[in-house]
Amino acid sequence: MGDGGHPDLAWVRHALPEEVTLGDRMETLVAHISFLLDNVHVGVSVVRRGAYITFSSMNPVFTRLHQVQRDFGSGPDLALMADRALVQVEDIGAFDEWQPWALQAERCGLRSMIGVPLPTLSGPLGTLTCYAAVPGRFGSAEAATLSSVARHAAPVLAAARERDRLWEELESRRMIGLAQGVLMESYGVDRQEAAEVLSRRSRDRHLPQNALAGQLVAAMSSHG
Repeated sequence: MGDGGHPDLAWVRHALPEEVTLGDRMETLVAHISFLLDNVHVGVSVVRRGAYITFSSMNPVFTRLHQVQRDFGSGPDLALMADRALVQVEDIGAFDEWQPWALQAERCGLRSMIGVPLPTLSGPLGTLTCYAAVPGRFGSAEAATLSSVARHAAPVLAAARERDRLWEELESRRMIGLAQGVLMESYGVDRQEAAEVLSRRSRDRHLPQNALAGQLVAAMSSHG
């Protein structure tokens, strides 16, 4: 036992192995929380580059709930990312705050929710939220469990996010190198000139260099 009488949640770190991606870890975390808290819908979101671009859930409803929060600039996930340590709504149908989000949740058949941030030293990494189809589903025990899971999971997810970012950078550099090789062969230029051509085309077409590089390499591959 740990965390003040609550189950020892050190298993979270063992359940999220080092070699898998951030998305895989999030899916595993969702599955474990769904097992801990029966009859709930679980979602985990992680912010990357200032936006919720990585999202995991066993229920596609979460995608709509995140979208309405982004569209209207209010909702539980945004509040958790700003300054809330806990958001708990006993009856979404009678809730007056964050109306666009509340209306969308109610339309989806969700009547209560609870959420906590994923805490890191530099600020919240993202959010961990649960919804239920009945009012009053969540109490202090669920709040303590989610907070404990979030504390254990956040460093593991943060490490995966950083590793994914590094892999993306390496892949981006690799693709740009391949594209420069294509330009060198096609136009008989050296690597510096190929880099300048790629940079100029990237500006002219308003495309990131790695995206343009991918198109050039794909086009070359399709022509054999």
